[in-house]
Amino acid sequence: MLKGDRGFAVYEAIVSLGCIVFLCAAIIPVLSHSVMKVDESKRKAASWVILTEQLQSIQYTGDYQENIHRDGIVYTTTWTENERICIRYENRSSSLSETCIQ
Repeated sequence: MLKGDRGFAVYEAIVSLGCIVFLCAAIIPVLSHSVMKVDESKRKAASWVILTEQLQSIQYTGDYQENIHRDGIVYTTTWTENERICIRYENRSSSLSETCIQ
């Protein structure tokens, strides 16, 4: 080491810390949005699985369940007037989503 080297100056440390904080502040919303999208995709995939199970149950036994609880989510089976079977479930944003098939 050279005789005059003492490490980083205070302003250099503050600038580098500020850059790290800025990068974290920019990345956190993106990661949060990605997690929400993945969760919504999982719920949609689960609704298709439940819909398939309901159709098989109707085909073999003639019965179906109106409310199904999976992973803390309530999926509700409904029949529409034009003979469509639908599965409704609640999103993270507390809005209802629906998956239907004829």
